[in-house]
Amino acid sequence: MAMPAPLLKNTPVLRAVGTTIAGAINGLMPCTMTMAMAVLATTAPSPAAGMGVMLAFGAGTLPSMLFASFLFGKLGPRLRGWFLKGAALVVIAAGVSTLWSGGKLYLHMYQLAA
Repeated sequence: MAMPAPLLKNTPVLRAVGTTIAGAINGLMPCTMTMAMAVLATTAPSPAAGMGVMLAFGAGTLPSMLFASFLFGKLGPRLRGWFLKGAALVVIAAGVSTLWSGGKLYLHMYQLAA
């Protein structure tokens, strides 16, 4: 099944729609900082204070996220590929570090129980 011809054109409107959809999907991905702020907001003394925490967090992170998105979009494909490979290595290193820390904690707890 082939895509309709109008959807294959690379127009500014279709790029904007695609970028908006990708941004909305990205907003649904869990983020440690967002989860931490959500916990802080749920422990706020009132719903209005919790809403204020989340609004302040969103307003504070929006400029940097927009700047990073704009800058990343201006990079050439080759440089963007290098950045993606570097990000993948950072994620792998973070995973290995987490597993290592978890193993050390397990061994420590095992020795305490013995």
